[in-house]
Amino acid sequence: MRVRSLVCASIGVLAVLVLLVFTPRHSLNPKGIVLPATEKTFPAVSPDLVKIYKDIPDQDYQVVATIRAEQGFVPLKDKQSQEKLIDYVKTLAGSVGANGVIIRWFVPDQGVQKAFTFVGQAVRFSNVQPDAAVKE
Repeated sequence: MRVRSLVCASIGVLAVLVLLVFTPRHSLNPKGIVLPATEKTFPAVSPDLVKIYKDIPDQDYQVVATIRAEQGFVPLKDKQSQEKLIDYVKTLAGSVGANGVIIRWFVPDQGVQKAFTFVGQAVRFSNVQPDAAVKE
């Protein structure tokens, strides 16, 4: 009887270990989508040239697209995740020719899956960038 219990316990532990090894890890990479606002296209812009704005600038601009993105995060490393998401948003905006992004919504979701959610407008300024950009 004791041998049978030992064998069953060993098989149970082995089964749990196998499940842990083959369980997929949650990816914390940012994911998002760019929804074009017009049919007009612009040449791509380097993400380094894309500025992030908290408030609507006082300069004329054209809305190029709406950007929606999410980034999972670990509570102890949420600042790094936030920066990674902003870099991803700049890449998305630059891909459609925008040289600025106006933040509409940028909040952490403290639900079951912790994630930052970003919604903003990719915009294109015809002249020099305004000085209202968020300092990084």
